[in-house]
Amino acid sequence: MFDPTIQLLDEMSRLRSARNELLASNVANAHTPGYQAKDARFAVELKQASAALGPMAHTDPNHIGAPQGLGPGALDPVTRPDATAGPDGNTVSLDAELGKMSTNAAEAAAYLRILKRKFQLIHDALNGA
Repeated sequence: MFDPTIQLLDEMSRLRSARNELLASNVANAHTPGYQAKDARFAVELKQASAALGPMAHTDPNHIGAPQGLGPGALDPVTRPDATAGPDGNTVSLDAELGKMSTNAAEAAAYLRILKRKFQLIHDALNGA
């Protein structure tokens, strides 16, 4: 019943939520000796999610191609290669983590606004508005 865009936006919202949990875990471990900050390979996850939805139809030559594949599932957390370890071996930077959490929340909110608009359009179509 729903178009692939709605399914993709739903999955992306779920991924943003999972990433927020991952970033929150980093913050919670900011003072744990030897803890390595983790993050998601979001581009990889997006590609997997869109591929799981199957190919999108190109009904107009001006359409932009869809990214290719995310299965319903969690993120694949990876240790950040660019993280600098402190004297205790911990690579968490609270400022960086909070910045990433803020950006992540803003992007999740954008997905949800688009989803809300899509459902509003469906509602209006069903009710003849």
